[in-house]
Amino acid sequence: VVIPELVNLVLPDESSFDKASGELRELSLFALSTDSPKGAFVTFSERLKTDSLHKKRGGIILDNLSFRLSTYREIYSRLIAVGKYDILFDIIKLKILLGKEREESISILSKMQSEGVAYRIKDLKINGDDLKMLGKRGVEIGLILNSLLNSVADGEIKNERDELLGKAKSL
Repeated sequence: VVIPELVNLVLPDESSFDKASGELRELSLFALSTDSPKGAFVTFSERLKTDSLHKKRGGIILDNLSFRLSTYREIYSRLIAVGKYDILFDIIKLKILLGKEREESISILSKMQSEGVAYRIKDLKINGDDLKMLGKRGVEIGLILNSLLNSVADGEIKNERDELLGKAKSL
């Protein structure tokens, strides 16, 4: 079987390609070969009847290749959006494989993981019950928690109970 889009494919660094995981090698072919890598990957996966987890994971990785991931803030923002360290590590590794990112991004994400940065609402040092005690109700609680997570991610406040409660009172 010949896949026409792959006939003239040139890999950026063949030695890195050989060292990459099978999943990343597979995804790199789609990333390099088409204007719609996720769509091509999903179609290909459906034809091969691959499991839904592989298809979903690959789609998320390919969907996130257009984002810059060079700075702490850029990586933090994507971590919140993607919601899983392992997937973001693979996004960065694929971008490195494609020559679109540097190794430092892996170091930044590794440090974030070891420090346990808050990237989900459940990582915040307060929760909805704390906001109820402040008189907040219903949908407002979710909006405030999202706002607090973004404030932590932007470096405006630290993920510390007193700071979070102080900010929540003003919202």
